[in-house]
Amino acid sequence: MYAIRQRSGRYPGLPVRPFGSWALTFGGVDEFVDLTGTQVGPDVAWSIAIWVRVPATAVAVGLWAEHSAGTGRRYLEVQADGTFFYAVLANDGSTAIALTAATSGRDDGNWHHVVVTERGDRLVTLYVDGVRDAVTPANYDGTAVTVTAASLGRRPGGGGAFSNFLTGDIAHLATWSRELSNTDAASLYNNGISWDWRLLGSGGPVHNYQCGEDDTFPSLTDRGSGPAVTGTMTNMESADIARGGP
Repeated sequence: MYAIRQRSGRYPGLPVRPFGSWALTFGGVDEFVDLTGTQVGPDVAWSIAIWVRVPATAVAVGLWAEHSAGTGRRYLEVQADGTFFYAVLANDGSTAIALTAATSGRDDGNWHHVVVTERGDRLVTLYVDGVRDAVTPANYDGTAVTVTAASLGRRPGGGGAFSNFLTGDIAHLATWSRELSNTDAASLYNNGISWDWRLLGSGGPVHNYQCGEDDTFPSLTDRGSGPAVTGTMTNMESADIARGGP
């Protein structure tokens, strides 16, 4: 039997399911969360998982990104037609990966769960709502991509510029230093809350943000297993932490 808690209060020794989870609201102007220190290096297996809610939009909006002052970057976005899209741009400006989900219309105001995985040989897989949705047709040379920072809620451009700030909500972001499996992606979607993310066999998330649950503005607590990196809400306010997550 699970203990149930609200925004605060813990029950030592018992697993906890939050009752009515929390989320971060982004206004589409200049709001973002700085996660510098969570980015991964080249030629390693890794994964991210994120819950997002986006209303109908006429433009693409950024969700998560790793970037630099140069050209190298990775980013996940929702395109203008509501399709999830993941891209990797190499240091020379070439597009190393452009992976588009098969289904559009995900900018429907509902919560959706997205997982992106990369194998050590750089094969990329995209899962949406627990189902494998797209796989790269060929591997790429990950050593050609250098990133030095990470953030939520915006899309990086070359030379450290940013655009396409998110109008919508993000809840529960986690990163792993391994490739998540089909079963892992389905479990994350079906369980729905970040507490369960630690139960995926061996190798829990290195970084784990519950995006408001027991956080104190402007800081987001890292509950992962690796060296903690505090997220910083930037150009945001305390009211941007609100109940209503997945």
